[in-house]
Amino acid sequence: KANRVKRFGVRPSGSGYSLKWKPHILQSKHRNFRPIDVKQGPDGAIYVVDWYNPITCHQDDAYRDPRRDKAHGRIWRVAAKGKTVQPVNLLKAPLKTVVESLGSSEYWTRYQAKRAFSTHPRKEVAAELGRWVKGLDKTQPRYELRLYEALSAYATIEVVEPGLLGRVLRSEDHRARAYAARLVGRWHDRLDDPLGLLAERVLDDHPLVRMEATLACAAVPDEKSITVASQVVDRGVDRWIDYAFTQAAHQLRPHWSPAFQKGLISFTRPKHLAATLNKTGGRNVLNSLKQIAGNQDLEVKARVSASAAIFSVGKAGELQEYGLKRERFEREGKYDADFHAQVLDQLAHVARFRDVRPGDGLGELLNDLIDRSEVGVKNAALSLAGIWKVEDTEDKVLEAAADKSLPVSIRSTAFETLASMGSGSAKKLLSGYAGSSRAPGLRAAAIRSLAGLDGEEAAGQAALLFAGADLGKLDAAAVLAAFLERKDGTEVLAEALAEAKLKSAVAENLLRALYSTGRLDKALNETIGVTGQVPDYNENYVNALVGEALKKGDSKRGALLFKSSACVTCHKVDAEGGVIGPDLAAIGSTLSPERIVEELLWPRRQVKEGYTVVQVVTSKGAVHQGYERRTRDSQASGDLVMRELATEKLVTVKKEHIIDKRETGSPMPTGLTALLSRPQLLDLIRYLSELGKNK
Repeated sequence: KANRVKRFGVRPSGSGYSLKWKPHILQSKHRNFRPIDVKQGPDGAIYVVDWYNPITCHQDDAYRDPRRDKAHGRIWRVAAKGKTVQPVNLLKAPLKTVVESLGSSEYWTRYQAKRAFSTHPRKEVAAELGRWVKGLDKTQPRYELRLYEALSAYATIEVVEPGLLGRVLRSEDHRARAYAARLVGRWHDRLDDPLGLLAERVLDDHPLVRMEATLACAAVPDEKSITVASQVVDRGVDRWIDYAFTQAAHQLRPHWSPAFQKGLISFTRPKHLAATLNKTGGRNVLNSLKQIAGNQDLEVKARVSASAAIFSVGKAGELQEYGLKRERFEREGKYDADFHAQVLDQLAHVARFRDVRPGDGLGELLNDLIDRSEVGVKNAALSLAGIWKVEDTEDKVLEAAADKSLPVSIRSTAFETLASMGSGSAKKLLSGYAGSSRAPGLRAAAIRSLAGLDGEEAAGQAALLFAGADLGKLDAAAVLAAFLERKDGTEVLAEALAEAKLKSAVAENLLRALYSTGRLDKALNETIGVTGQVPDYNENYVNALVGEALKKGDSKRGALLFKSSACVTCHKVDAEGGVIGPDLAAIGSTLSPERIVEELLWPRRQVKEGYTVVQVVTSKGAVHQGYERRTRDSQASGDLVMRELATEKLVTVKKEHIIDKRETGSPMPTGLTALLSRPQLLDLIRYLSELGKNK
């Protein structure tokens, strides 16, 4: 028997029974190939199925072929004497035993356990499942598989379990996330926010999950479902996702099309709308949108949404007609500036994504709008002048930048427009407004725009600003981001900050502002300075911290600390917080306290898959940091698709523009916890260790 096992090349799995049939080929002396299937059964024996036949194939007519042997075939059972296992009779076993069988390493046993649930009352099965899940040890190697099996068991008895569903949706295994996404579509009528659950999975790293999430959106009969499903195009689509999205667009059309034509829904990006209309042949709705945009009897919200849709798919002339012409926003001789400002904001949003701009008379139209006294109209017009780089507006932009009567926000937009247009007088003007004689808010706005024109001067002014201003009233993160986005920008800023010799309180606030940008830099981190040092990794030290945290740590104080510190700027808990790092809502149920301590103190020892930062420098001197997202198109073209850390926006950098690319590890800097006292660290560990355990 041992020789026969060796002959077939069968090796029992070290972690349990094999899950799939393994095809093998045997060759006889007549050089005929004999295909067989091999599988290890739940009794520990090896079963060899020899289905050899000269005409065996998958054609229907093969079954009627007179040469086909319909009477013979062999199944060999190979077993060691006295070593077989007698499977448990799950139909007669106690319910507790049946539920515990979901943890079996053998698929057959897990499958039969779920079938056996039909012989027990649903409530009793659900209660026993809940006890089993609560008692699972998250340090077990198959912990996530057990969560998946529990969720599929709940689905078998049709009992909705939102807490477990949320945990599996965040599983590290893409197959579990895909299954959970499918369940959201099935359970949508019994979930509080099914589209909210699907929004993240539609943009998942794995294409299988994105496909399942798109199909799940199609199962939710709501006009907003298509706005979630359409986001799948941001990550690139293969033929399977493309088919899924096509079906979703058609399935949901009775819900979204009427609402869209009434201006009741809007798409996040123009290409989402364009993709949806292309799938359904809906470009003929453009005329309906124009009627809505021009109907003065409708609510402003509906008309703004219709205008945004026109800008997403319309041509240059339609952008000009429905966005820039002031006459369209007059009624009985009275100009509705608020309505026009909202429409112009939508136009500016679309203009950033579309390479389409009005032609003749554009400068004149924008100058007329920049001259308006209404703040919203003026600001949007200034933005459009910069986005489209309309040189004919330079004089008006300079006037707005120098107008002391205007709010800082308007003058800041004028600064940005001058810098983006490459105006010859921009550098001199911005240098003047960045000086110490100006108000802090105005100085910060000027420094942000100056950073792209003269990094050294901007850095010097920024250091003086940080040293003397109240950072609590200043958007320091925006100023730092301006340097982080430029090649060599952080080096010149680090030098300037080193000379400024910041006070410890200022340095600490500035360090928090740096973390909140999601754009990390070693030079800046070291220059600003961390007030303490983290010891080298030591397992005994980790165990001691965990033990002390469980005894002395206070979860409520830890929650307050999490929200008041830099943690919440990067991580989300219960729908609140940033998106730079992973969602921590269930970290206590997925990671051991020891691993949580390791992630806090030494975040770069083990970086979670998909959260390694990639930094790229382009030929234009721009610096991009984010998480690389490989799509079918990017792999074919060689272009780089990145998810921005703080915004989740996808940025595509052309292959020919990349001059340097490198991985920089976790976005969480080592030493962040050095800002905390020992009691604060214990409170934070206790809080994180309990997240997700009570859900």
